[in-house]
Amino acid sequence: MREETSMTARAAFRARIAAMCAAAAVFAAGCASSSSAKTVSEETAESLIARGLMLANRGEYEQAREAFTGAIKRDPASARAYVLRGRTVLAEISVVENRKADFETALFTGLKKDAPVERIESAVADFVKALEIDSEYAPAYYNRGVARSLGGEYSSAIADFTRAVELDPSYERAYLGRGAAYYRLRNYDAAIADCTQALELDADDAEAYYQRGNAHYRKQDYDSAIADYTRAVEIDPEHARAYHGLGNACYNKEDYNGAVENLTRAIELNPEDAPAYNNRGVAYARSEDYDSAIADYTQAVQIDPDYAFAYNNRGVAYRNKDDFDSAMTDYNKALELDEDYASAYYNRGIIYSLNEDYDNAIADFTQALKLDSDNGAYKMRLESALKRGE
Repeated sequence: MREETSMTARAAFRARIAAMCAAAAVFAAGCASSSSAKTVSEETAESLIARGLMLANRGEYEQAREAFTGAIKRDPASARAYVLRGRTVLAEISVVENRKADFETALFTGLKKDAPVERIESAVADFVKALEIDSEYAPAYYNRGVARSLGGEYSSAIADFTRAVELDPSYERAYLGRGAAYYRLRNYDAAIADCTQALELDADDAEAYYQRGNAHYRKQDYDSAIADYTRAVEIDPEHARAYHGLGNACYNKEDYNGAVENLTRAIELNPEDAPAYNNRGVAYARSEDYDSAIADYTQAVQIDPDYAFAYNNRGVAYRNKDDFDSAMTDYNKALELDEDYASAYYNRGIIYSLNEDYDNAIADFTQALKLDSDNGAYKMRLESALKRGE
């Protein structure tokens, strides 16, 4: 979706990246903690790994990392211990949902703000060490692919995910990881193919439906996107991102009530999702419920004070309520945050024009056209302002 007249596509990525693999917190399904009464110095590598898994699954990543480091000291040839320690590092620095940490979320929502790149390098170093120990250890390739995706190295990530599925053709999460990387490279057909392959291996993987829905959405195949998002929430009723996707797709089908309903559910599950508030605001605005729209845009900028789109959209809502002063304030803020924001120049130009300040209106429309030369609306507004300013 886009700002003003359609949901913002950019918001879907704030998040910056994103990105589809096994749950980072769920490090090893069915792995129980050790009930041994041994002291730390007496613990074996396997018991330390078991304790690390228990701690990681509780979100106690620092302590988990210490346990995996202990396992490596006990058994320097344990490729698994290196991989698990690297995964713990990625879990610590990735954006997570309200209920669990997972690589699927991280690959699309990206890293935490100010996450040091050195942490990714540290994780990669562990995966490389695991491969030095065992060059055919598929999980090491898979996890290095995740780390590379988080670092924006999508082509290298694809190579790692591909090697993982070559070594283990049943590695469903590696197909998802590769699909996420293809998605980030805008190769949506390849992303759909990999998600479909993942679903052939696990027909009840909500994340695979969600990721495939994202690719269909980018291809503007909203019916297919809705079908996939719907299946995702049927499998996992707490999948906030799938509800968010459903809301966006409903909006683009001009089902504004459906958009509001699904985005509301996304917000209930993840109250810190600023783009969900912004997008719900756009849906309210399309129904001319400007007060509700303004309330949502306000919540979005409270969560993310640097959210230029939300300021611009709130300005549009204020303008539609004939509150030109508030609209001007919001457009100025949007441009303070993003000086190349063509739509904000255009919208501010409208306010100048309505206030019969044609010189400034012409300047803003001209700047908008420079930044987005293909937008016919900007050109028409500029021509109109030039005529009035004569």
